[in-house]
Amino acid sequence: MRISHHFQYNHSDCTIISNNRENIEKSKAKFYNDIKELENFVNIHKDWRNSYIPLLSQPAANKNSLIYTMEQASLKCNVGPMAAVAGAIADRMVSAMIQNPKTTIAVVENGGEISINSKEDIIIGLMVLSTTLQSKLGFRYKGGTRPIGVATSSSTFGHAESFGEADAVVVFASNAALADAAATYICNNVKGKEDKEAINAGLEVFDSIPQLLGVLIVKNQLIGKKGKLPTLIRIKDEKNILLQKKIENI
Repeated sequence: MRISHHFQYNHSDCTIISNNRENIEKSKAKFYNDIKELENFVNIHKDWRNSYIPLLSQPAANKNSLIYTMEQASLKCNVGPMAAVAGAIADRMVSAMIQNPKTTIAVVENGGEISINSKEDIIIGLMVLSTTLQSKLGFRYKGGTRPIGVATSSSTFGHAESFGEADAVVVFASNAALADAAATYICNNVKGKEDKEAINAGLEVFDSIPQLLGVLIVKNQLIGKKGKLPTLIRIKDEKNILLQKKIENI
């Protein structure tokens, strides 16, 4: 059984997928606890919220906090802590679910950033509206393999600020917080006089960040990829795509 629950809070748009209804509630409780922590923190530390560079405010003793998770991911990718917020929250929501030994599916999509820990296959849709791909490509996560985080950054689509030129940068990493921050950093570096030059600039940056698994960069009609990616597939039935057209139920 696969249960999906979608909810919104302020600027957050989340979907939780699990095999257990109790997990849904545990995941949501984690979300609200973390959001409260973050809101209280940024009200006091406004420079932290607006920073484009890494800032460290949390000692190692606070390593279980959302703030610490965001700071550590941003430090590896040379971006501000808020670049990792959606992925970090998704990771922590998944962690709340996998404490239940009966959990076989724990997936959270938070604003397009995805954290996956599942014994069943998951299809991750690639949304690239500004190219000929038109959301028809996806990746198959093999159930029972290592947990992963997936994040997408774009300079031509979405509300997130970017300094690069990519239509889409999709990053796979050991966790979603790192993928989130890395997607921002790589996307910022996709620049060049020609599309191929811009994509190669992003691929070079990928090598500088530890714990990344793979990256796919789309610019106009060109696609560049590096590292180990899940199997690339073509999505034919869009009616079955869950998670804001990011994940398809199979």
